[in-house]
Amino acid sequence: VPGSKFIGTAIGMAWTGLLVFLVPAINNIPSLPHILEAAGWIGLIILYMEYLRGQLPNFGKINLALLLLGMAMERLATGSLANLAILLVVLAMVWWRERGRIPVILIGAALLVLAILNPIKAAWREVIWYGGTEMSTVDKLNVLEALLTTPRPPTDMRASETNINRLGNTPTLAWTLKVCPSYIPYWDGGTFVTVVYSLIPRFLYPDKPVMYTGNEFGRRYMLLDVNDFATAFNLPWLIDFYVNFGVFGVFVGMFLAGVLLGAIGMIVGRGCSDITYAIWLAATHSLFFAESSFALMWGNVILTVALFTVLF
Repeated sequence: VPGSKFIGTAIGMAWTGLLVFLVPAINNIPSLPHILEAAGWIGLIILYMEYLRGQLPNFGKINLALLLLGMAMERLATGSLANLAILLVVLAMVWWRERGRIPVILIGAALLVLAILNPIKAAWREVIWYGGTEMSTVDKLNVLEALLTTPRPPTDMRASETNINRLGNTPTLAWTLKVCPSYIPYWDGGTFVTVVYSLIPRFLYPDKPVMYTGNEFGRRYMLLDVNDFATAFNLPWLIDFYVNFGVFGVFVGMFLAGVLLGAIGMIVGRGCSDITYAIWLAATHSLFFAESSFALMWGNVILTVALFTVLF
């Protein structure tokens, strides 16, 4: 049975992850948000593992319940259902490791929440993202409650179609295939330069360039207005490989992605320690949504694993 010091450390780390949401000023401190968020995930994963084993004392269970509630509320309040889904994915992965079976109830609950929230997602974002006023988490959730309890017309099927397209990224891929390289030349590895910078913590390199790959991709391939320097457009891995290196890059890049993911599976699937599993899951859970630059996402994974492996 783990000692109170071990549990206390995990609780402390888990609560630090919420600071990124609760104290926005932290986001202005170089590298700190990334470190705190990763530490929060590690702490939460350890606590959940001990809970599933029946080894978490009552004070740990209380903290775990409050942490899960707080994380769910803060992630939901961002207006992105993906942020909430990531939390559920992490819990499902831990459940799978500890119980050896798929968490059917958790997956069912997640799908139910998605089905309820998806029809009003656009209206909710219109208020909390573009309403023109700064809103607290409670205010955002109150808006969500009002939308849920207000009668509305039958669901527009276009919302479901939009989400299917978003998950598959088919329209974006079709567009890039049409314009590249016929009208717009290949990027020739332009997005992969970010991996060099992402491996260096900003507190060690305060003048590290800020990479706006999503925005640059959107403007370069006419998916955003050429004068729009604020909006980011997702750059999924397959499209990232294509716009940089063409069809050959897709085959090589996706093969490389498979090798890397397989290697992670071998590391965490061969009786590794709890802390090793927690570190790798905390570092790689975002890969579940492969909708950002390949180099940027993997650079963050390498940096997180290296930092916390040294610390532990």
